[in-house]
Amino acid sequence: MKLLDLLDSAGLPRAIATSSRHEDVRHNLGLHGLLDRFETVIARGDYSRGKPQPEPFLKAAERLGVRPEACIALEDSYHGVRAASAAGMMTIMVPDLLPPTREMEELCIYIARDLHEVCALIGSHA
Repeated sequence: MKLLDLLDSAGLPRAIATSSRHEDVRHNLGLHGLLDRFETVIARGDYSRGKPQPEPFLKAAERLGVRPEACIALEDSYHGVRAASAAGMMTIMVPDLLPPTREMEELCIYIARDLHEVCALIGSHA
């Protein structure tokens, strides 16, 4: 929530680009009262080629009306990092289950330990 509040205060739009189904995303966001915190959701069925292809991220940027290279993508998966980077986005990996590899370090502008670290990073540049 702190990260979303920070993005709100900076007036920055946000999207979700996921391989999950729209129904699952709505359910999960709804459980946490986050449905209205994202301008758009790109989910399975919105694109023909999913991650690691860049199409989900390119569609998200298009719907937000933002150039991909002006976007920050937060990702926890290898395929997600590859896709965001291929879309030309500034990619930050927040590892979850898998640790960052050399490839991930090369594709990302930053590897964060957690979302608190992402907040500090964005806050210092806002």
